[in-house]
Amino acid sequence: MATVVYEKTGAIWDSDDNDSDASDNALLWNHWWGVWNDRSVSISRDGSVIVIGSPNWSAETPDAGSVGVFVKPATGWAIARTATANLEAPAKSAYQRMGKYVAVSEDGNTVVASGHFDAGARFNDQPVDEPGVIYVFSKPATGWADGVAPATLSASRGRIDDVLGQYIAIASDGSEVAGGRHYRQEGDFRGSVVVYKRPTGGWADDSTPDDEFLGPRVNARLGWQTTYDRTNGDLYSGLREEGTVEGAGSARLLTVYQIAR
Repeated sequence: MATVVYEKTGAIWDSDDNDSDASDNALLWNHWWGVWNDRSVSISRDGSVIVIGSPNWSAETPDAGSVGVFVKPATGWAIARTATANLEAPAKSAYQRMGKYVAVSEDGNTVVASGHFDAGARFNDQPVDEPGVIYVFSKPATGWADGVAPATLSASRGRIDDVLGQYIAIASDGSEVAGGRHYRQEGDFRGSVVVYKRPTGGWADDSTPDDEFLGPRVNARLGWQTTYDRTNGDLYSGLREEGTVEGAGSARLLTVYQIAR
């Protein structure tokens, strides 16, 4: 799969893709072959940096995943089959599926990627399966390039199937990263959202979130989709609960929930 880039050239968007007001200016492939590659996309505020996650990319390790950073050329967006920078986990593991979800700060200098099948966290000092991690990549002074080493964010009380980072968000200035743990298992499935704050010296490995916000009630499963409001920094996440819909019977209901901080 490819990512299509549209650029508005007139005052308004046009519904006709072939119209001059909104045309498909470019096709971007993080990895140009593979049915399930290029699953998630994020873009900087000025549109100069596009981040594409390819969780099923497997050059050597099955479904290890990777993230491609594309920087807009001086001549404008064009067809590209090679990313400006290819970002990978520090220790690739099979079926890790890094990059199922990605996000980039408004200035394009910080990229976060999910590693929600990564067994990098621990519980009671013992390794556990699939607690999930979040990778944070910072742009070097020389610009984006292959081989950028990430900071790894985990939860010291990570538990089996927490799936930290399946849904992630980054503050507009890159100073905070939030990750949902909607499968957080403490007996009540409230779910939670954890927040990490960038240290003075920059992002570094961290297994202790600065804040954790629990779901408001039993079985709320807080952590489905997570986002920051770009204007005021408020944090929102989704509740996924079992409920009923009139005329349709039982259903899973997704509610947007503002996290009080």
